[in-house]
Amino acid sequence: MGNSCSSGQTTVVETTGRRRGNQPNQDYLTRFMSLDNPSNINHRYGHFAMIQKDHSVGKGVKQTFAFKTTLSKEELQKERERFWETRIEGNPLIWESLRNICESKQTIGVEEFYQMCSARLTNQSMQLVFDTNGRKYEVPIFCINDPIAYGERNQNVFDISKVETKTMTVE
Repeated sequence: MGNSCSSGQTTVVETTGRRRGNQPNQDYLTRFMSLDNPSNINHRYGHFAMIQKDHSVGKGVKQTFAFKTTLSKEELQKERERFWETRIEGNPLIWESLRNICESKQTIGVEEFYQMCSARLTNQSMQLVFDTNGRKYEVPIFCINDPIAYGERNQNVFDISKVETKTMTVE
């Protein structure tokens, strides 16, 4: 699909969503970052990270929508560790750089990000990143920034603690 050979010459064939040289097409990729897109990585974590579309947090490449979480600080930290420890696809050095940037308290700009990570951002955000080989790295919002509130209950989640139980004796 990418390269085809005829009579000893290599021809680059442009495919949907790709530019020459394995560089992602920004317009095509922007759709993956939309919260309306079911493929957006943040949907996988919606049971504990509720995104607030009307607020943003962070600066530079770490700017994202704000979110509230049902978890405590300790539980959220465990989820972050679980996320980073399960990253096996792609380049481990890029995953390590992404984690270091997320855990840094510094504001990091696009140029500094590229120097640290050697990867391309989508919409100047580290939520969706591609390396020079075109491999995709997705980082959920809960790994990039802290929530605006901990322990928030999702109103769409059934809360068993609010159920009253009654026993009835049948004779």
